Amino acid sequence: MSLVKFCTVSLLKHTCRSYTACFISLFKSYFSEEMKNPSRNIPLTVMTAVPAVIVFYLLVNISYLTVLTPKEIVSSGMDLIFL
Repeated sequence: MSLVKFCTVSLLKHTCRSYTACFISLFKSYFSEEMKNPSRNIPLTVMTAVPAVIVFYLLVNISYLTVLTPKEIVSSGMDLIFL
């Protein structure tokens, strides 16, 4: 990979992460104003949403491995830069 492409991908990745952090902070403050009990509801939401996403991610990966062999996954030609 060329240096220009690497720098562009790296810059784009870090820019997206900083925008995501900014928007999460804005949405958190907006929704906490609208909730009746934010000190209970926000941690409860995070503690249920994060494990749900992890379980979903694991189920998708398990389904990939049951359908495809590891040799087919490696030879698929997918770009693994963002992993």
